[in-house]
Amino acid sequence: MSSFSAIRSQALALGLLLAPLAATAQVNFSSRSITQVRTAAQLASAAAAPSTSAIDGVAVGQGSLVYVIHRDNTASLDETFVVLDAAGATTTGIISASQIRTQTGASGNFILEGGFDVSSVLNVNVIGDLYFIESLTGTDSRLFRVAFQHSAVGSTPITANTSIILESPLVTEILDFKVINSSNLAVVAGEEGAGTIFFDTVNLTTTWQPKISQAQLLTANGSGIEAPAESVAVVKGSGPEAGNVWFYTHDIFEVWNSPTLTVATPTFTKETITGWTSDPVLANRVDLHAFAADEAGNIFGFDEPTNTIRIFDGTAVHTLDLGDVTAAVGVGPTPPAFTVSYPRGISAKQVSATQTDVYLASGDGNYGLVRVRFGSSSVSEWMAY
Repeated sequence: MSSFSAIRSQALALGLLLAPLAATAQVNFSSRSITQVRTAAQLASAAAAPSTSAIDGVAVGQGSLVYVIHRDNTASLDETFVVLDAAGATTTGIISASQIRTQTGASGNFILEGGFDVSSVLNVNVIGDLYFIESLTGTDSRLFRVAFQHSAVGSTPITANTSIILESPLVTEILDFKVINSSNLAVVAGEEGAGTIFFDTVNLTTTWQPKISQAQLLTANGSGIEAPAESVAVVKGSGPEAGNVWFYTHDIFEVWNSPTLTVATPTFTKETITGWTSDPVLANRVDLHAFAADEAGNIFGFDEPTNTIRIFDGTAVHTLDLGDVTAAVGVGPTPPAFTVSYPRGISAKQVSATQTDVYLASGDGNYGLVRVRFGSSSVSEWMAY
């Protein structure tokens, strides 16, 4: 991927600067192949559900493991978390909402709020920690962690233990979150329209930590009445851009980057991306309801008004029309349009220096789980990290 030399420092009241990001290899986003990794029926079978309402979320784990949230038509408020091997037909394990209630002592149906992500854990038994946030009472938000334990990648889980990590009556709406590292999550929290939207980190050993307020974003933007942060992407792995947090703000339709969200006073920069944020007519800008990044720092957003996946590689912008997904996969003689679940409907993973896989969760339940492979490479094995 080419250098982020186009990233500008902003003459902001906060006086914040962001250095250009390091160059990495380039993915040819014009080269792409689309595969239906699991049909809706296959996912319903894996989740032991009679039917599929939607695939509410997707997150990539270690090796070829992929975590999905399956929602059943007959229990639309309850979710089943399915771990599958995208390189084959194996369902590695599941944990149902009823299991989570039993393990945590919670009661009632689960209503997921915003984010869903996986932290890869390099341990002989623990393959990954799955995080999700939900509200049982409507007055507070609970952060859950599901620790999946395996004897080896791709094996049946030994256990799937769920615990409540944090609970706060002060945080009544979670719009999105992603894992930064083994200790921190980046969370968009607050109430849209109330002027209290802010960016947090959740330190998994302490508490919610407010980081960037809506007032700071409006000051940095130089105009606007509200700037509710709506979706977030985090660059994972060990590359030069690891830890960079990208987020999108509605109303002012801007994309921002913070490489230092976990420090006491993080820096952040508003990015000018041609075709995304630069149009003087706000209605012509992107409206990103789901956001993802791969380990190289390429970012992917679901633009709801155009039903496309927008891609920025640091230099150029690219577009995947979801009509192409409909055409490639096809469901019945007259398939409905493919729609992405949001905000949890995109997850990306770098396969090689020139190839990236993007997983799309089908919001309408017709298409199951779809993978779009960008670029070309002779490397056939997944990265293990």
